[in-house]
Amino acid sequence: MNLKEKNLRFLFWATLVMSLVCYVLQGYILQRHQTAPMLTCFSILFLSYFFWLKNVHRFDFKDLIILSVVFRLVFIFSVPALSDDFYRFIWDGELWVNGINSFAHTPREIVTRFDIRRLEELFPFIYGKDYHTVYPPVAQLVFRLSAYVSANLLISVLLLRLVIYAFEFCTIWILWRLLKEAKFPVNNLFIYALNPLIILEFSGNLHHEAYVIFFLSAMLLFLYKQNTAGVAITFSGAVMSKLLPLIFLPALSSFLSKRRFFSMCVVIVTLTLTGFFLMGGMEVIAGMTSGLALYFQKFEFNPSLWYLVRAVGNIFTGYNIIAFAGPVMGFISAVIILGISLRKPPHVHSGSDLQKLTDLWAIILTVYLVFSTTVHPWYITPLIMFSVFGNFRFSVLWSGMILFTYSGYQISGYKENALIPAIEYLVVFAFLFFEWKILNRSIA
Repeated sequence: MNLKEKNLRFLFWATLVMSLVCYVLQGYILQRHQTAPMLTCFSILFLSYFFWLKNVHRFDFKDLIILSVVFRLVFIFSVPALSDDFYRFIWDGELWVNGINSFAHTPREIVTRFDIRRLEELFPFIYGKDYHTVYPPVAQLVFRLSAYVSANLLISVLLLRLVIYAFEFCTIWILWRLLKEAKFPVNNLFIYALNPLIILEFSGNLHHEAYVIFFLSAMLLFLYKQNTAGVAITFSGAVMSKLLPLIFLPALSSFLSKRRFFSMCVVIVTLTLTGFFLMGGMEVIAGMTSGLALYFQKFEFNPSLWYLVRAVGNIFTGYNIIAFAGPVMGFISAVIILGISLRKPPHVHSGSDLQKLTDLWAIILTVYLVFSTTVHPWYITPLIMFSVFGNFRFSVLWSGMILFTYSGYQISGYKENALIPAIEYLVVFAFLFFEWKILNRSIA
C-alpha cells in the first residue's frame, strides 16, 4: 500500500468516526436550539459525504453500503430532536385507535370533545392545533399501527422508525437494481444512500417522504420495464403517502402512449380514491382540503420567491398578503408545471430516457418549491433520489445548505432570519444555472 492509499484509508476512517459521533450527537444529545454545535455537526457530516462521493470509486462498494446502514441504525432508540412532527404522527394514530377519524377534527376540537388521557398528554406538543391533518392513507396506516401496538411514546417512535428503515432499505435495493439494469454507474447509489439530509430527516426525524421515495423509485423500475400496472400501483402508493407526487403525473403522458397513460390514470384514480374513502370517505376529503388551504394561506418557512412577493405586498398594502398571494402562487406554479410537463420526449425504454424523466421531475419539483411559501428541509429529499439518475447535482449542494435553516430555532420558538435563505437560494440557483448551461452546451 503506497502513501497515497494509506492517506486515503486514514481519511476514510477519520470521516467515518467523525460522522458517527455527529450522528450520535444529533440523535441523543443536541437539541435544535443549540445552534453552534448543531451547525458544526452538519458541516462535518457534509464534508465527509462529499469526500466519500469524490473518492467513491476508490472504496469498496460493500463497505459504503454497510456505512449507509450503520448511520441509519444509530438513531434506532432516539427521539427526534430537529422536528416535532412525530407528535402529530402519534396523535393521528391514537385517534384511529380510539375510534376517531383523524381527518374529522382539529386537535383543539378533539381535546374539548373527548376525554382521552393519552391525547391530553400529547396535545401540548402538537404543532398546528387548529389545523386538520394533511397526511394521506399510507402514512395514516403507519401511524395507526404504531399507536395500536403500544401507547408508550418511545415504543411508538421505535415502531415508526422500524417502518422507515424497511422503506429506506427497500429503496436502496431498488435504486441499486435499477442503476445496474439501466447501465448507470452503480456508485451513483451513494448520492442517496450516504446523504446526511436523507439520514437525518428519515431515520432521525421520521418524515414519511421516505414512503414517497420508495414508491417513486419502484415506479421508475416498473416504468423502465414497461410494466404499466406496476407503474400505476406504485404511483398510487406515492400519492397515498403524500399528495405532492401528483405534480409528476402529467409528465408521464410524454413517456407513455396515450392508451397506456389513460389506463394508468384510471388505475391511479381508482386506487387512490379507494384508499381515501376506506379511511373515512368525505371526512378525509374535507379535512385534507381544509388543512391544505391553511397550509397555502398561513405557513411560512424558508421560502425563496415568497420573500420578495411579501416585501412588495407590505409596501403596497401594509400587511402580509399570504392569504391571497399564497394560493395565487400555487396556481401559477401549477400552470408552469403543466407547461413543462407537456413536452414530448421519447418513451422510456433506455437509461438515457430514464435520465430525461428524472431531470424533468427535478425541474418540476424545483418550480413547485420556488413558488412555495414553506420549504422544510425534508421537502427537497425527492430531488436527491432524482439526482441518482439525472444530470443535475444542485440538489446535493442544496441538501447541505438547507439544513442551516434549523439555526432559526431558539428555546422560545422560531426566529426568522431572511439572510440564511437568501444565501441558500443564491448559491443553489447559481449552481443550477451553471449546470443548465453545461447541459445545454453538451446537447448542442
